[in-house]
Amino acid sequence: MMRLKWYIFLKFLKDNIYYLLFFVYLTIFTIWIYILNYKYNEPYDVYIEKKEENIKQLDNLSTKNIELNLKNSTIEDNLVNIDSISKKELEDYQSFTKDLLDKIEKKEKELYDGSKINFIYNPQIIETKLYNNAWVNAINALINSSLFKDKKLNFDLILNFQKDAVRWKYKNKTISLYSLVDIKDNELLAVFIHELGHYIDIDFLQKKVLTDLSNNFYDLSWQNTYEIKAGLSKTDFVSWYALTNKYEDFAESFLYYVLFNSDFREKSLKSDLIKQKYDFFSNYIFKQDEFKKTNFRIEFDLKDYYWDITKINFSLNNFLHYLKK
Repeated sequence: MMRLKWYIFLKFLKDNIYYLLFFVYLTIFTIWIYILNYKYNEPYDVYIEKKEENIKQLDNLSTKNIELNLKNSTIEDNLVNIDSISKKELEDYQSFTKDLLDKIEKKEKELYDGSKINFIYNPQIIETKLYNNAWVNAINALINSSLFKDKKLNFDLILNFQKDAVRWKYKNKTISLYSLVDIKDNELLAVFIHELGHYIDIDFLQKKVLTDLSNNFYDLSWQNTYEIKAGLSKTDFVSWYALTNKYEDFAESFLYYVLFNSDFREKSLKSDLIKQKYDFFSNYIFKQDEFKKTNFRIEFDLKDYYWDITKINFSLNNFLHYLKK
């Protein structure tokens, strides 16, 4: 009898093995989708709860540090006679509390802003040479401005002194700029903004399992990474370099929007495709009308077509003035 039951069970498995395997696969796939969707789309209340917990831990840490300092200090309690405290002891305590508050403020800013740009100099010795440099200050002003506050920028910026065949490169959350000695200040900032466009494209715009906001931009012009859609002309792109591939199209358009917004908009009146690209940045990246109706170009005439947006001459001072608003 027992053998018969096992025989029936095994026969059932054999006859339905493909259905069973499909069910197991479907279950695993469903669980995988759920995990990834949760990872990339964490509920807002969970995010707020985590942030509040981090701030609470920070407050506890600051309280413990102050208590520890008071315990080890000659100031034992609030009833101590202030005249018995030496000037040196008071200055040490004030210095400690100021340093602690500065650290807390910095940590809280990181919690709220989420921005962290790591400057790396190659070779290290050029850091002193580039200290207070015009375009280094401009990069800092840009990434720390209110216009990019909500972007929570987080990447490495490598400044390379040596010459290279390329002026820039973006990979794995790292922007690399080359040949710093042979490039004008405003052009170098334009190159940085171009590479920042790659970061916004690849790492800022929300990615989910089956959707990617960047595809809304790519699908306007591209069949695949390197092949544009039939019937398009060069005037449907902001520059020749934008025709290289869909990623360069995004980065060049991003740069055009930031530095030459009114030019971008004027061309959008003549090309429906250019208008859709302009609207993409308004709808998904700069939702508070940042950069709208601005233009930092100092060339007299607007050209119908540009070879490379980073080569357009613009006023660095006017751009920095706008960032301070």
